[in-house]
Parts: sequence; C-alpha cells; structure tokens
Amino acid sequence: MLSKIDLTQGGITGTLLRFTLPMIIGSLLQQCYNIADTLIVGQCIGSGALAAVGSAYTLMVFLISILLGLSMGSGTVFSLQYGAGQTDSLRRSIYVSVLLIGTVTLILNIAVFVWIHPILRILQIPKDIYGMMYDYLWIIFWGIGFTFIYNFYAALLRAIGNAVTPLCFLAISVVLNIGLDLFFILLLDWGIKGAAIATVAAQGVSALGIMGYAYVKYPELRLHRNDLHFDRHCLKEITSFSALTCVQQSVMNLGILMVQGLVNSFGTVVMAAFAAAIKIDDRGKIFYKQKRLTMNAKEFYVYKFRSMIPDAEKDGIPRLASNSDSRITRVGKFLRKCRLDEIPQLINILRGDMSVVGPRPERPELTEKYEKEMPEFRFRLKVKAGLTGYAQVTGVYDTTPYDKLKMDLMYIERYSMVMDLRLILMTLKTIIFPGEMNSNEKNK
Repeated sequence: MLSKIDLTQGGITGTLLRFTLPMIIGSLLQQCYNIADTLIVGQCIGSGALAAVGSAYTLMVFLISILLGLSMGSGTVFSLQYGAGQTDSLRRSIYVSVLLIGTVTLILNIAVFVWIHPILRILQIPKDIYGMMYDYLWIIFWGIGFTFIYNFYAALLRAIGNAVTPLCFLAISVVLNIGLDLFFILLLDWGIKGAAIATVAAQGVSALGIMGYAYVKYPELRLHRNDLHFDRHCLKEITSFSALTCVQQSVMNLGILMVQGLVNSFGTVVMAAFAAAIKIDDRGKIFYKQKRLTMNAKEFYVYKFRSMIPDAEKDGIPRLASNSDSRITRVGKFLRKCRLDEIPQLINILRGDMSVVGPRPERPELTEKYEKEMPEFRFRLKVKAGLTGYAQVTGVYDTTPYDKLKMDLMYIERYSMVMDLRLILMTLKTIIFPGEMNSNEKNK
C-alpha cells in the first residue's frame, strides 16, 4: 500500500531513515502553526496580540501533549498487534483507544471551557490583553477535538508503517493555516479571532483528511459490529503504554507553562518578548540533558531548560558556570536568576533519580576531580540528588566547591522534614523574588 514501510525487511539504516525522517519533518512543521500566528499577528495587529498568542501557545502545547502522549502509547500497542498479524485484536484496540482518548479529550474540552477564566487568572494574564487572550482561546479550544483525531490517526498509520501520509496532511494544514491567517487578518480584518479561526479550520482539514484517507485506503482497519465491545484487558494494555508516554510528553510542557505564568506577571511587553525570545534567541533546542550522579554514584541523565549557547563545551572540557559567563544566553540569564531552568527535573523526580531536596547532582568528571581534592566529597552520594537544597538556595555561582560541600554535608547531617520544608519555601521565595534573594546572597 502507498507509503507503507515494512520495518522487518531490507537494510536497517535506510529503512529507519525512510520511516523516521517524515516524523522529524512533521515535528518541525507542527511548530509552524504558532510561528505563523505569531509572525502575522505580531506584524499586523501589534505587541498585545503577539503576547496573547504566545502565552496561549504554551497552554495549548501542554493540552495537546496529553493527547499526543496517549496516542503515541496506543500506537505502540497497534504496532505490536499489526506486526503479529492480529488484525481482529488491532481493531478492538482501536475501538478501546478511541473511547479512552476520546473521553479524555471530551473532559479536557469541557474543563477548559468551564474554567477558562480561572485558567487565565492562574496564568496571570495582564488586564490589557485579557480580552484578546480570552477571545483567542475560546475559539482555539474548539479545535482540541480535531487535534485528537489527527494525532490518533497519525499514530495509527505510523504503527502500520506509513509515516509519510501524516506528514502530507500536516503540510497541507500548515500552508492552509498561513493562507487563512493572511485572508482573515489582512483582508477581512478579523484580528486575533481570525488567527484562531484559521488555526482551527486548518486543524479540521488535516484531521478529517487523514481520517478519510485511513478509512478508504485501509479497509482492514474499519471497525465491524463485533469489534464494538469494551475489552478490559485491552484497556489495561493500552493504559500501561499510554500513561507513560502521556507523562513523558506533558511534564516538560507543564514546566514551560509554569514559566509562562511567571513571565506573564511582568506585563504585556515582557510576554511578547518572551514569546519571541524562546523561538529566535539562538535557534537552539529548548531542553538539554546531561549525565549526572545521584545516590551510590548511580549515573542518570538530568533534564533542564537549556540556558547556554549550543556547544558550550565543544572542546570537551567540563566548566562550571560563572556569574558573568558569556556562554549563558539572554533568556538563560532570566531562567537561571529565577532558578526556572531546573523545572524539567520534575521528570527525574518522577523517575526516582532525584528527590525534591538534596545535594545538587554533579557530573561524573567533576565528581572524580573533586574527590581527589576533597575526599569528603564522596559522602554527598549517600543520599539522592535534589532539585533544590541548602547549597543551591544559599550559594551563588561564585561560591567555591568546598563551601558548597560543607553546606551539603551540613544538610545531610541535620536532615529533617522541617528543614526540607524550609528549603522548599526558600526556593519558592527565590523564584518569586530573585533580585532580593541574589542581593542577600551576595552580602553573606
């Protein structure tokens, strides 16, 4: 069948490239939805509209990541059953998955409509753009169902080896979105509502198009009457995969949403700047991972918002960041000042690699170096590494490794739940009042 790849046949490298390249291109194209709205709205309407669209983007990405994660997990089950030739089981799984993700979509859709005002207040939307943000989101929320349909069928087609078709419908949708943006905003003068309508219309075309394609081209996947029954075992299998991918996809985006809420509190101009900055600051990735050590010298990858330029250590020599480090980007300075670059480590906490409070996870190369200089350094590895801690809260970039070690050992020796709670509160104060905390730290 058209664009279907059998991953069990032929050379491994070529086959994988033909399958994965459309997925990579598709991920890039998905970013074009908001980039188009951001560019056209910012140029044609103004900074207030740009701030509203940019802030709405982080909320929508978080909501979509939940549905995307559930669809990806279901796709794993689909691919296993398709590969085993279990067509009947595949159709039953499709039915159960549609019920599961469709129910989650319905609940999300109802929730965002009912609580749209509390959501806007939590995001600390300034009064001068509150109306625009409300109008934009109210329309955009109607497209959540289309997002579910597209991502579900994209996962289904990829599960049976067809990665090109989802890319084609996505490309059509992106081009249509740009065209409709220009038509509704420039010609009809519909403003920010026009941008939202253009996005929903484009999403609808891609969703209905890919669903119709799957129905016509793959008759073996059409549900029969005997497939329409609820299978608890099937639900358990799908949930076991979908829950993990859902958490994986949504946790990082929840962190970005938290950052956006803080940025919004600074006003419309900062919101607009942040919306543009995260896209154009240095064109690098938003996230990065790095090998670190936790309890008993166990290696793991820590996740962070990237705050330095790409290839900050291209010579391979590990270096500690300094207070005026030229490698730190402009957005990175803000993230580090508020300690917001650490938010993705919530993933590490959920995985069990880290705890909320504890010594900072250190790199293996630096740990080896410090242990030679300070034999006591190994005692830090008696407990789990932490998202925050005594040394993180009271120290600064210029604090020496020896002084930070003393703080870590002091924490381990005096550990208590009360102390952990105090450090968590101090961390929140650092996030909310970064200037005050940094000033106090420099005077110590």
